[in-house]
Amino acid sequence: IQRDSGLLLGSFSKTQNIDQDVIAGMLTAIKSFVEDAFKKGQEDLEMIQYENYKIFLQNFHTYYFAVAITGSMSASEKENLSTNLIKFAEKGMPFYIDEIDDSITQQISEKLKLHFSELSLQDEQDKIAS
Repeated sequence: IQRDSGLLLGSFSKTQNIDQDVIAGMLTAIKSFVEDAFKKGQEDLEMIQYENYKIFLQNFHTYYFAVAITGSMSASEKENLSTNLIKFAEKGMPFYIDEIDDSITQQISEKLKLHFSELSLQDEQDKIAS
């Protein structure tokens, strides 16, 4: 999600049951409100929780990732997710996005799908091997 505008840069989900553009705008509004209200310098909102749902936010300079999760999340799982989002950003995100259009959104979405589908497969293989 583009940090200032709230526009969706790309998405990947195993289930498509929500309007992702609406969620992106809502998350950006919540982030801006919380960060402005608490004015703690360079701190960023990292997690939003609603009952059993958690939205983990990984912040970068011009964009942020929002990952919706159900259930509990251990500190090591949170660290692993953060590491994988950083790796994705280094390899899969353009350094500078001049204009957001359907082409860039589709490219980023395909890269997200490929990266996180591979991680899901690796996690399943690790569970079977254990």
